[in-house]
Amino acid sequence: MLKKLRTSLLATALAIGSLLVLLAAPTHAAGIIRITEVMSNSLATTTAGSIYAGDWFEITNYGDAAVDITGWKMDDNSFAFANTVALNGITSVASGESVVFTESANAGGVQVADFKTFWGLGAGKQVGSYTGTSVSLASGGDGVSVWTSGGTEINRVSFGAATSNKTFYWGYDNTGTLGTSTLGTLSVTGADGAFTTTAGGANANVGSPGAALTVSIPNLYWTSNGTTLGASRFPQRVTRWPQAQADRWPLPRSLWIRGFRPLSRPNSPAPLTLARPVLAH
Repeated sequence: MLKKLRTSLLATALAIGSLLVLLAAPTHAAGIIRITEVMSNSLATTTAGSIYAGDWFEITNYGDAAVDITGWKMDDNSFAFANTVALNGITSVASGESVVFTESANAGGVQVADFKTFWGLGAGKQVGSYTGTSVSLASGGDGVSVWTSGGTEINRVSFGAATSNKTFYWGYDNTGTLGTSTLGTLSVTGADGAFTTTAGGANANVGSPGAALTVSIPNLYWTSNGTTLGASRFPQRVTRWPQAQADRWPLPRSLWIRGFRPLSRPNSPAPLTLARPVLAH
């Protein structure tokens, strides 16, 4: 009995020591870039021609520090740095900011300005461009990848056949963990902040360029007896505006360890899968 007690006390002491080390560890601000929306089949035009028929995609910084994207590039579903083309017009993405790159032969020119007008984007929304061969997005299914100037792939997404004039979107939590379908979710007016443009007539577009989806995954914690895994009882939180505005759930009165993050979606009938623990902040 005494031996078991000593073993238990030793295990508790080691656990507390590890927790204190983690709590004392310094944190460093870092950016987290993810691809959050893609348009691969816009049919909208203006009197000047097929201005809005070009593809576009959005990236979002889910981290807590700005990211310098000078020299960054993109590719489609070949996912190869050798095939990438330059991203033009934007050099930095602030924490919580979503920016858009539209395919345009007139890099940074009239197509970018018209794109902002078409979607009703204000002066504060950053829209850049890209142009090149073999990077147009196929309406039958394709992908987008983003790379640093040195050839490091930052993120990629894949998607299936498009519905005309509607975007695919992806949502992540504030650690950059995907919380929606890997193949993207089709934008629907009124759902997760998506809206229909007033321009475009019969080919009005549906999406939310410049505003990304943030998913908050419920906290899980060990109960006081140390043997049962519990969960905070709030619903999955989704927002479709900049991540920096997303709600941050308060810490409980007792010390809960945030983590053992579900890899399956909350409220899903699928069995819960646990990942590495992350301390609450």
